[in-house]
Amino acid sequence: MLYLNTLPGTLNGLQHSNSSHIKNNSNIGDPFYSILIKHQMNMIQAWNPQRGTESTIDPFSLSKVLLKLKGFGSKQNFQPTTDFRKVLKTYETAKSFGKKQSLNNLTLKEMSDRIAEKNSIPSRLFQKLIQTESGFNTKALSSRGAMGLGQIMPDTARELGLHMGDDKTPGSVWHAESNLDASARYFKMLYNKYHEKGISDKEAWSFAAGAYNAGIGNIGRAINKVSKGPVKTWDQVAKVLPQVTGKYSQETIRYVNRLRT
Repeated sequence: MLYLNTLPGTLNGLQHSNSSHIKNNSNIGDPFYSILIKHQMNMIQAWNPQRGTESTIDPFSLSKVLLKLKGFGSKQNFQPTTDFRKVLKTYETAKSFGKKQSLNNLTLKEMSDRIAEKNSIPSRLFQKLIQTESGFNTKALSSRGAMGLGQIMPDTARELGLHMGDDKTPGSVWHAESNLDASARYFKMLYNKYHEKGISDKEAWSFAAGAYNAGIGNIGRAINKVSKGPVKTWDQVAKVLPQVTGKYSQETIRYVNRLRT
């Protein structure tokens, strides 16, 4: 199995073998890349629980894909938060909804709308994402280990400033608003990566949805397999995605279709 702690060595190998490409990339070392690669490896391990990944994944090839995707834009609005106090300052739900009020679906949808607006995400789209991910179940835990309303994988959650405590206090992956906020920030970061590449607003959200589900590395590998013309639409990627993720591609295609209808 390819563990996450093997990746620095892989990247070092890339630096030695392709130093000119690396030097020209102003985003090397940015925190968003760390989130992307950890999320991608989580997806690989979740989809291949019995077989492991060493027989099917070429770490050199995967790293090249992710490094190429990093070039989508040099301006990053994302600032990683390991200081939970900075994260907690953005959470105001306890004040606005009342500490004793139960988190029913209506309250959660109102909360998701407010968080979507804060992150400049279409509110209906974000509601669909959360509905598809967890059905607005704050206790949702998938067989792959994804947690909470936005079904965030553990390493991704940590990179987004959440902790794994189950006490449901602000800053925990199980705290409703904390989870929604982290999910929204990650979804918007994915959108920015594609939109900054020149993909239209509507299509960039579809690409972001695909990457949220399958990992940006897998979507990048699919983009590289499109043979005719520049890649501008999700449908171009959907046609070749089975060559990358096999039977799991249909899950991703259905996922994107649900969100964009």
